[in-house]
Amino acid sequence: MLRLSNSLPPPGRIIWCLENRETRGLEDFEAIAVFGSWLEIDLVAQVGRGSTLSRIILSGCLRETNLGLWFRLGPLRGPKGVLNVMSLAMIKASGMPAAAIAIGSDEAEKLSEPSFRALASMIRHMILKDSSGVALFVSRSRSQAAFQDLQAETNQLRQALGVPCRIHHICFEGLQPISLPGRLGEAMRNAHLRMDSSLIIRQIAEEVRERPELPDQCKKRAFGNDCEIVPFLGGGAYQCQPFDIRMPAGFWNPDGFLELPRLPVENVYEIADRSRASGWRRRPSMSELAQLLDWGRMEKYHQESGHSVRHAQLYHNFRIYNWPPPDASPRTVLVDCGSLAHPGSIAFAIGKIARICRRLGAHCRIVGAQELLSSAQTEATKRAPSSVQVSLQQQVQDHGYLVSAPLSGELRQDVLDFLEFLPRQFGRTLELGSGTGQLANVLAERATFLTCLDLRFPEGRACSSPNLAEAIADIHDLPCINNTFDSVIASNILEHLYDPVRSLREARRVLRPDGRLYALIPLDALNPEYDLRTHLWKADAESIKNAFAASEFEMVRCEIIDIYALGVAGCFPTCNGLVCKVEARKPPIEESIQ
Repeated sequence: MLRLSNSLPPPGRIIWCLENRETRGLEDFEAIAVFGSWLEIDLVAQVGRGSTLSRIILSGCLRETNLGLWFRLGPLRGPKGVLNVMSLAMIKASGMPAAAIAIGSDEAEKLSEPSFRALASMIRHMILKDSSGVALFVSRSRSQAAFQDLQAETNQLRQALGVPCRIHHICFEGLQPISLPGRLGEAMRNAHLRMDSSLIIRQIAEEVRERPELPDQCKKRAFGNDCEIVPFLGGGAYQCQPFDIRMPAGFWNPDGFLELPRLPVENVYEIADRSRASGWRRRPSMSELAQLLDWGRMEKYHQESGHSVRHAQLYHNFRIYNWPPPDASPRTVLVDCGSLAHPGSIAFAIGKIARICRRLGAHCRIVGAQELLSSAQTEATKRAPSSVQVSLQQQVQDHGYLVSAPLSGELRQDVLDFLEFLPRQFGRTLELGSGTGQLANVLAERATFLTCLDLRFPEGRACSSPNLAEAIADIHDLPCINNTFDSVIASNILEHLYDPVRSLREARRVLRPDGRLYALIPLDALNPEYDLRTHLWKADAESIKNAFAASEFEMVRCEIIDIYALGVAGCFPTCNGLVCKVEARKPPIEESIQ
């Protein structure tokens, strides 16, 4: 594969056939993990799985990478103004287009002055002749004012440049990763901005990755107090949740904007390191991958795991399990090359990018502003379900195994802990996402009347309690009148929703004033190296609080628990074993009016 990747010109289609004997070969998901290092896979088929001889055919194209270079126009006062000109001259001499030259409002005002005419002329020439583009840079001090009228900010920049260019790109210096719900998207639509690059991808500290053992460590890890903010996706473009720009959206929304985090130039080497199993997603190296594919090691683990809960919780260390899907092609990378006021750093960045391109050959391109936007949109559409209907169908299909689950099965330890979190008695109650119905049997004993909702129920299953009813419905559009229920229960369901805020607002609508919503939510944003694909909301504690605030709920309790410590005999690497118990209140009518 390494030789092919260096010799085949684009699109570099590869069809690979494998034979597995005595069940010791690759499973289809293992083949995806191996070949996904190089390929955007479009076909995987396995015949005779589990038999003495099975066959896998896999097809895909060598992944291409589109690099966009991001530069920040430095201060223009004093000698630094000349340094900006020197850096731009180096970029022009390299022949590399600048996908985004980020210019702030203060610098835009000075570009119109006679003393900076040469600098403005050079930027205009790069825009018109070199496929370069500009981005609006909003400094920390101007963040609040810019939110009020982003269109005025972009118009000021456009007038300062004196060239009829469209500005699609923005970067906030002081924007919190969790923006005020809906405000950023609305402001960007009004200003015709389509892409934000406020986030920076940074390596997660090794001690932060480890599963916490103590409650205070658990809290720090869940709330992200001691680590850099890292987008859930390892890189590339995605549409984000309206209440959290770090999290991918649940389905493709034509009106949404793209989030394209910046990758510091010092980390660019990872793009070209083909020995890493999934490119630059921090997956294990090929030697570590080989361990996960060692049949004897796997067999020994399976023999021992049944005797220890702790062994069962380490499944992902012995098998390929809940890995993110391979990156799409082309993969879009926005490289932060730093400030133009530092020519030495710019020279280093240009040299490093040139070496990367030589190493990757025809499968790596440096693109200009328009190509960057087009490439980012292509990647983002491939990452999200195409519609609400597709998102719902995937949930039903991927949870088909629940149909055969026994109604009288034992509740898992984290659900039992959640029951202790709930009141002993509650009145008219709605359970969202009833699933197997195991929890409903317990809830029915505490509720005056219990209504269970789900997208599908097992055929032929009758309600086990006289005060329990079942209804098939989409949680995003509850078939209930306003102010009906005293309580709403959502155990391990909100993370499956394509639009969490919409569903939470529906829950708030059907609750009576002062009614309570109780939820159990895994914190899947904590470990971006793994991806449970049915979980569309990759939550952490801060985004949970923000989503409930956007839904006009009042947060009463928010507690983090370690389900591994509770003795759950399962493996949950996506959340590091951490889940959040939430109690939220619908304010009484008089408080809502105020």
